[in-house]
Amino acid sequence: MKKVWLIKAGEPLPIEGKEVRLYRTGILAETLAARSHEVVWWTSTFNHVTKTHRFHETRSVRIDRNYKLRLLHSVAYKRNVSVLRVVNHYLESRKFASEAEKEDRPDVIVCSLPTIEFCVEAVRYGRSKNVPVILDVRDLWPDLFLEMGTIWLKPFLKLATRPWFRMVRKACKDATAIVGITPGFVEWGCRCAGRKRTDRDRCFPHAYSKSDASEDAIKEARERWKNLGVGVDKDEFIACFFGNFGRQFELETVIEGCRRLMKENRKIRFVLCGSGDSLPYYRILAKGCHNLLLPGRVNKVDIYALMSMSSIGLAPYRSNIGFKDNLPNKPVEYWSFGLPVLSSLDGLLSEVLSENQCGVTYRNGDVEGFVRSFLEFYENRQRLADISMNAIKFYEANHNAEKVYARMADYLEEISQKEV
Repeated sequence: MKKVWLIKAGEPLPIEGKEVRLYRTGILAETLAARSHEVVWWTSTFNHVTKTHRFHETRSVRIDRNYKLRLLHSVAYKRNVSVLRVVNHYLESRKFASEAEKEDRPDVIVCSLPTIEFCVEAVRYGRSKNVPVILDVRDLWPDLFLEMGTIWLKPFLKLATRPWFRMVRKACKDATAIVGITPGFVEWGCRCAGRKRTDRDRCFPHAYSKSDASEDAIKEARERWKNLGVGVDKDEFIACFFGNFGRQFELETVIEGCRRLMKENRKIRFVLCGSGDSLPYYRILAKGCHNLLLPGRVNKVDIYALMSMSSIGLAPYRSNIGFKDNLPNKPVEYWSFGLPVLSSLDGLLSEVLSENQCGVTYRNGDVEGFVRSFLEFYENRQRLADISMNAIKFYEANHNAEKVYARMADYLEEISQKEV
């Protein structure tokens, strides 16, 4: 394999500064480039998190001599669930179809699902140019859309999403192989394709890398946290959270749990980091919780520093179809720092936490269960230490980014040598 295209919008990009925290596609791109492959990452000028454009026209940005970004320009949107977001995805996919003809033919393409529109165009290009196309299932679009509305809206949602279901079935069927972040996601992609899983269809889980933050930078970040009152008392028991304040998280239970724990006058601090549509709502809900901090969005080093100061990590996901068969990236980040996970997600994550003794699950909406589970960690420090050790072992064995994406790079090199 000499040339590889990666197609994924919505992730942080290496042009966003030294403190940017790269996700799956960004780490894979660096891994492939380090092996001297020529990498083109197709993405968007639009920043999904900040809801702003990085550039106001389609352009290329070279990261290294054999690694560049192709940023596709489309319309902006303000809300994650909106008509303009649908338009954005459609226009970006059409822009990819035209711009792809200007690039040298790759040896293999990896396209993330979502977005569905990108997958359709990637597979169409691959078939026309005899290039293997791997679909990387990251979210169960459009299945999870059916959970967004009330019961009386379900028939309308099914009708509205019918074209997407046809598109995803076509894309999966015509793809060379399906990969995904869990075995369940790979099976889902194969079912969409209307076939059984083969040895080409592989699972590459979410992985996390913490190797690129210096001790000096982390020390400075710890001082920033202390200026916010976090970690000033060395005996303070800190629970951290990082994420987008949107529909996927159930923070109401966490905030009410904070309120109840505050009455016990213990040295406990909850730090919930992130931005999103629901942040103003949660700030109002958390008024009067003096043991809770909502600092907004923080950078990579601030995250490293806070995790190094914390005792547990929170994963308050809603147990919907998009997450039950998922092993999300937040718990992986926590495990990399030896943090036990306190989660509300039913399904695969709950099974992993139980089987590997690296966290605890409470039920969605169960404030008493949340408080009880939290206090089990707080009051039994030996158990906390044991689970922390289990978390590190589980991370190193299954979710170390250097290991996971090296295996994924090996796989792509193998696939590119086979006939389509």
